[in-house]
Amino acid sequence: MAGSSLSTASGTRPITAGVDEKTGPNFGPYVIRTYRLKEATPLLHAAALRAWGKELPWAWPRDGRRETLEGAGIALAQQYKDQGLNLLFEHAQFDDGSVSVEAGLMNMLVRMQTGRFKVFKHLNDWWEEFRLYHRKDGKVVKEGDDLMAATRYALMMLRHASTKAAYDRFRRPLEYPPLGIV
Repeated sequence: MAGSSLSTASGTRPITAGVDEKTGPNFGPYVIRTYRLKEATPLLHAAALRAWGKELPWAWPRDGRRETLEGAGIALAQQYKDQGLNLLFEHAQFDDGSVSVEAGLMNMLVRMQTGRFKVFKHLNDWWEEFRLYHRKDGKVVKEGDDLMAATRYALMMLRHASTKAAYDRFRRPLEYPPLGIV
């Protein structure tokens, strides 16, 4: 099964990060590849991420609905959809609709500690962000955490992960029985 997520940050230094996770019946999700690029347009990001596979479902952040000046008033999620990314129908959230960063981090940490979530060793940019993640005055410092956010979104929406075969079955041409009506 595949699940992917997209993390976008706007501001003076916009960054987009993508994480591709694979999972199966006998193992938890693995982060198998990452993408992180600063100061580029959704057109460039989508082109790079589309190459991972058109069937990948993409989780996206709640602020993806926000319209941006750079996007001429078009929401970021819509810009990525327009470029061919298969965005999920709703932003990343838990089953109950919450979007708690703390709950997402604890979910990720517990999965890592119990062997139900793994990250390939060669993904140095992911491990760099993981090692730099910290708290200040009891709160998570959300700077340089784009891949961590993308990973959190993917885990939150893991219930929507699907196999390529399921994607192909869903997208197959409809076959209607011959009814003799012209």
